[in-house]
Amino acid sequence: MRTKRLGLSLRATLIATMVAVGCFRGTADEPEDPGVVRMDGTLGYEVIRAEGSEVLARLHIGSEDVGEIRRPPLNLALVLDSSGSMMGDPIDRVREAAKEILGILREDDHLSVVVFHSEAEVLVPNTELGDIDLGELRATLDGIEARGTTELAAGLAAGVTQIAQWPGEGATLKRVVLLGDGVPNSPTAVLPQAVRAAQLGIPITALGLGLEYDEVLMGQLAQTSGGTFTYVEEPDQVLAVFQREVTRLEQTIARGLQLRLRPGPGVELVEVVGHPSQPSGGAIALNLGDLTAGQEWSLVVKMTAPERRVGAMVELLDATLAFQDALGDAGAFERRVFLGARASDDDATVEASRNDDVHHAALEAAAASEVLAAIQMVRDGDPGAAVAFEAAAAMYDDAGPAYRDRAASLRRTQAVVRSAPPPEAAAALNVEHEAAMESQGY
Repeated sequence: MRTKRLGLSLRATLIATMVAVGCFRGTADEPEDPGVVRMDGTLGYEVIRAEGSEVLARLHIGSEDVGEIRRPPLNLALVLDSSGSMMGDPIDRVREAAKEILGILREDDHLSVVVFHSEAEVLVPNTELGDIDLGELRATLDGIEARGTTELAAGLAAGVTQIAQWPGEGATLKRVVLLGDGVPNSPTAVLPQAVRAAQLGIPITALGLGLEYDEVLMGQLAQTSGGTFTYVEEPDQVLAVFQREVTRLEQTIARGLQLRLRPGPGVELVEVVGHPSQPSGGAIALNLGDLTAGQEWSLVVKMTAPERRVGAMVELLDATLAFQDALGDAGAFERRVFLGARASDDDATVEASRNDDVHHAALEAAAASEVLAAIQMVRDGDPGAAVAFEAAAAMYDDAGPAYRDRAASLRRTQAVVRSAPPPEAAAALNVEHEAAMESQGY
């Protein structure tokens, strides 16, 4: 990271204070904060222009080393596409993966299984695994057949409902694992189910299989619910992806992360670059879902600062991260970061305080957002998609040498989409979509 150190008169340009609230260490009556979740903040410029300007800030959320983890019980719903397009090897692989996952779960975990074709079917209602006859359950899973159309919205709704039926005692990890390979019957009916899942604190792991699924919609399900997204290129990868997802859940250290951003006096929050972040009442709230050991979020906040007198300390941003401990069910805690900067009318002083890493992160996030928009334009038949792809590639160019491969990849994808057969074009778009989602933390 490139950090310019200023002279003594300029050193106090950035204030970053992190406070864990909701408990106090050493008290007999209140639980102790495990202290493994961390959040810090960095400004794009430690000194800002006195006449007012756009300001960038990067918030970094991660975890300390936690060693061995004993996770809370898992409340898992498998929501599986069994439409006609899954016929053959795909549905065979899904059946086998669903059966294999039983060997990974614990007896105190809860499992429900939903399939969707022309309608949704609850094959296994929400039940504690220790109370299930595994032989009967495997026979039920063996009976999954591919038929009909793709009623994804009803399937997702049923999965969320199954999880909500068992709130759990104390800490419980809730998760919908959704696998689909096609375009749903009613795409507009799907996203509201992700909103409902977010309201209930249920992240969605969205798995897109093959070439024909709606990658933009599946990505939006993950973003909206605070979940994750994975592109499953071939049916024989389904089992490994299922296993990896359950293993990742085993490493959960905090649940229900909610980030709230509040601007300082006269400051206007514009967006969290690359994330659904429409300000409401001047503030921005983001649902980040659960945090696993080793996972990191890097979020770039764009805001505008008002005119201030030279030398004034400008209060820019208060960030509060609220979460539930998942290591020992210790309760609810917070991390807080405050960012402020000195105002200057000297261009050289302002420029000397620039943090290139923050600006590069902003370009990367904006480019990823542009890629997702370009893919949607391709799906909509919008001829402007080529312009959007080139705009994203140019952003990666501007972000520096480390991003040149991404720029080159986008230009190759643009050429493939323009001239290659549909299957090859779809595969290229899926790869670009997964890369963009990964760079945004999903």
